[in-house]
Amino acid sequence: MPFAEGLRMQWDNRIAFSMHHRLEAACYDVIRHSPHGEYVLEQSFGLFGEVMGRFCQNAINKGQLIPLRLEVFWSIAYGPLYNMLRFDAEGKSFGNRPFKFNNDMKEEAFAIVIKALTP
Repeated sequence: MPFAEGLRMQWDNRIAFSMHHRLEAACYDVIRHSPHGEYVLEQSFGLFGEVMGRFCQNAINKGQLIPLRLEVFWSIAYGPLYNMLRFDAEGKSFGNRPFKFNNDMKEEAFAIVIKALTP
């Protein structure tokens, strides 16, 4: 699957999960930042890490993704999405401004993410 198409699918899946399982997503976030976080990540990401690694390496090999450190890639690829989902879950953004995540915001952020990650 082309990189942009695969990343869009990942964003859509993460959005759907976060919107339909708000308590589970919030609980996972709390546990992940607890003393048990490392164990939870190890248990959660076993095969996922391998699949994501192959997906990214394939995109790099095809010239669809610039090579980046994992942490830089993750911050750029998912940081904007997770921030907007957090704002949505809280119902507000900076300065207590009301916030409701929508498709236009998703598309705006996604376009910038793709622009930043592709050659």
